[in-house]
Amino acid sequence: MSKKKMQLNRWQYAWIRRLKSGKTRKAIGKLQEKGSQKRCCLGVGAKICGESIVDYYNGNCYNEEDLTDFDKTRNLLHINAGGTFEFEEVSEKWKKKIIERLSGTAGSLVTLNDGGEFSKGYAFSHREIGEFIDENREAVFTKGA
Repeated sequence: MSKKKMQLNRWQYAWIRRLKSGKTRKAIGKLQEKGSQKRCCLGVGAKICGESIVDYYNGNCYNEEDLTDFDKTRNLLHINAGGTFEFEEVSEKWKKKIIERLSGTAGSLVTLNDGGEFSKGYAFSHREIGEFIDENREAVFTKGA
C-alpha cells in the first residue's frame, strides 16, 4: 500500500509548478543575479511568495543563497532557510540520482541547485528540482496545507 502524499498549500503548489515549467532561468550561488531574472530555486520560491529580492536589498546585494532574511517565504512554503532536508528521508530513486550526479549525498535544495563540492558543475535543473520537491514533499516541507 503506497503512502498518501502530503497535501500542498497553494504557495507550495505554485512553487513546484513554476520550477517544473521549464520557464525559469537559473542562477547559481545567489537568490537572484544582479540585473537579471535568473534565480536559484529558492529565489523562485521568494518570487512566488511575493518577496522582492531586489527591493529587499535595495538593488545592491544578490549574494545571499538562502532564505534567512525572507520570513514570509519560509512561512508560506514551510521550509527552513536553506531548504535543507534529511537525505535518509529522500526516495531511493532520488538518492541514486543525487549520488550519481553530485558524487555524494546532499542535504539541501541549495546543493541540488548549485552542485556539490565534487559535482563538477553537474547540478540539477529547476525542472528536476521541482520534481524532487514534488516527489519528496515530506522531506522538504515542515508541513503542507
